[in-house]
Amino acid sequence: MTEFNSGAPEWQMDDAYGSFADPRWTRGAERVRELIAEIARLTKDLSSDETLRLGLEAYEEALTIESSMSAFAKCTGAKDTTDASAMAASNFTAARSSRRSRQSPTTLLSGA
Repeated sequence: MTEFNSGAPEWQMDDAYGSFADPRWTRGAERVRELIAEIARLTKDLSSDETLRLGLEAYEEALTIESSMSAFAKCTGAKDTTDASAMAASNFTAARSSRRSRQSPTTLLSGA
């Protein structure tokens, strides 16, 4: 098989997470789980504007982290389609994305 070299720079993932074993990846996944738990806790009582604000902030933070993790997993998988870690990470982020796409922030925060 002939290898194609376009002369373009190779993707470097170190500025994002580096690898799926990188502590930054682990912290990101842990933080998303914490935020999901926080949103679940907050949905039990949305009687105040403050609780709603906190819930929306937690949702936004979780979405930002998950989006970053998803992009990293997709780019890593595109770079090496045989990378089992990238496939597992894509499944991890896709499960959250799928759940999120079926629910708006209002639905998530209302507990429906």
